[in-house]
Amino acid sequence: MASYCGREFSEEELALIASLSTDPAHPSRAAIARAACEKLGWVDALGRPKAMSARVALARMAADGLITLPPPRHANNANGRWPLRLVVPRVSSSVNRGAMRMGH
Repeated sequence: MASYCGREFSEEELALIASLSTDPAHPSRAAIARAACEKLGWVDALGRPKAMSARVALARMAADGLITLPPPRHANNANGRWPLRLVVPRVSSSVNRGAMRMGH
């Protein structure tokens, strides 16, 4: 048994997930997670698949060497919504001299 994201996985469930991860019918990590939720009945209180928890669990299983996942389709910050590096403006020396004269 192994525990990921608050759920215990039996050896049979881990074998099922491993087979899903090599099945060409599930080409992405998201598709594998959706299929795992469906096959394992992994749903929330409203009956919706716990797909994000499954994706986190799959990534942790892969990190532990239990399964092999396809590479991520997108790198972090794939949409470019946030800058990777913030540019900090330089303060001109005249501003610094003015602050020095003011006693700061």
